[in-house]
Amino acid sequence: MSFHGVLLVDKEAGMTSHDVVQRLRKITGESAIGHAGTLDPMATGLLVCLIGEATKLSQYVMNEHKVYWVQAKLGELTDTGDITGQVMEKKSADHVTLEMVTEMSQKLVGALELPVPIYSAVKINGKKLYEYARSGEAVDLPVKHMQIKSAVVHGFENGVVTFTLECEKGTYVRSWVEKLGSLLGCGATVQALRRVRAGDFVVEEARRLDQLTHEQGWEKALRPMAQALGHWPMLKVVGRDGSLVKHGQIPKGIYAQLSRFEFQEGIKLIDDKEALLALVIADQKRIPKLARVFNTKR
Repeated sequence: MSFHGVLLVDKEAGMTSHDVVQRLRKITGESAIGHAGTLDPMATGLLVCLIGEATKLSQYVMNEHKVYWVQAKLGELTDTGDITGQVMEKKSADHVTLEMVTEMSQKLVGALELPVPIYSAVKINGKKLYEYARSGEAVDLPVKHMQIKSAVVHGFENGVVTFTLECEKGTYVRSWVEKLGSLLGCGATVQALRRVRAGDFVVEEARRLDQLTHEQGWEKALRPMAQALGHWPMLKVVGRDGSLVKHGQIPKGIYAQLSRFEFQEGIKLIDDKEALLALVIADQKRIPKLARVFNTKR
């Protein structure tokens, strides 16, 4: 029997996202497993894992906005951008106040152009940035567009700022924290990082790996694929129309219904049991087309 669906994992510190996937493969016996958005080893929190046909959802789930709970330590710069790295510079943060932190954080909301951290997997000339860092070879860091939706400061005590950051795909929180430290004139590095939301999924609904075992019935935690992309509109397709969709066609009647949607992102086609049949998006001419078709019968 093959399994298809979404597993929400509360990743612990010290594990890579790949480690989590490997553990899940052993637990579930399924080889087709991926995740929708990497977490650094030091980070904890929500890792959306996709099993079987759900792996086809990856690029769409990865595009969903993320929310992080962050602690930033002021007065230090490290080579990795977090406290796991070597301290490169120390400055006094005694002049910093909560009001200053709040003001400067709001200057970093919206569209930003920030350098990618040197300790990242981004490739330059076929070589990952962290490989340059480990070898000591000089390299110009690429600048990346990042979109910050909100930054809410919750507290400032003993040189540590606690806040939540809501951002879009491709945001490097370490880069954002370093920029905040630069604006404050003291430097900053990430002390703790926890993903608390990815799209419509929240960490409170996730389970630790030690809770996802055969004995505890990990299958009960497997969510239907249709629960992904929860804000996408759904259109029910039944009977022969459903069979046509499974074979890569959009029936005329369904096409007529799809033409009434605005297609801000996409539409989910579901069957009479609310199982996900396909994803429909619009091309540049606003014409609906099948982007993904799911075959959960195999």
